[in-house]
Amino acid sequence: MRTAIVIIIGLAAGILGYGWWHSATHATFNVTLRDAAAKETYGSVKGAELAFLDEAGRVLARGKTDGKYGVVWVAHPSAGYCGPDLAQKAYTDCFHAHADWLLTWVPRARSISIVTGPCRIERAPVYFSESRDSMWTWWIPLPHVGGTPYTNFNAFIQIDSRTCAVIPHRG
Repeated sequence: MRTAIVIIIGLAAGILGYGWWHSATHATFNVTLRDAAAKETYGSVKGAELAFLDEAGRVLARGKTDGKYGVVWVAHPSAGYCGPDLAQKAYTDCFHAHADWLLTWVPRARSISIVTGPCRIERAPVYFSESRDSMWTWWIPLPHVGGTPYTNFNAFIQIDSRTCAVIPHRG
């Protein structure tokens, strides 16, 4: 009986440990870039180029917005951009490369440079909120409950293309 209890406790600790490790070493990334002056496109910024910078102004990563919806994509050094145009296997491989790579630079990002149309915005502050998926439910095999846990980085950036400036985010 004791052996069974020790095995169950060890198995539970191993599962929770794996969940903690995975969320500490794998991340997701979402940046919302909106233009307050672009009423006709509901604020989406299409075709912009982005550079995420560290405190000293060194480029940590480069990104772009797509030309259809204004979704922000960042380019992995070897895997490139992960987008909807990739086949399933290629997208999965790209996603895993990004998940490993994001934690190496996002926590150090302090500013962003944005080029969109005639606007060039240099070294605007960028703030990422960071959260982790629940380690208590990741192992549940239901599509809307669990899933392997990740650290999630999110940022909201609003610009005004009339003045070529970032609008400070409140909240």
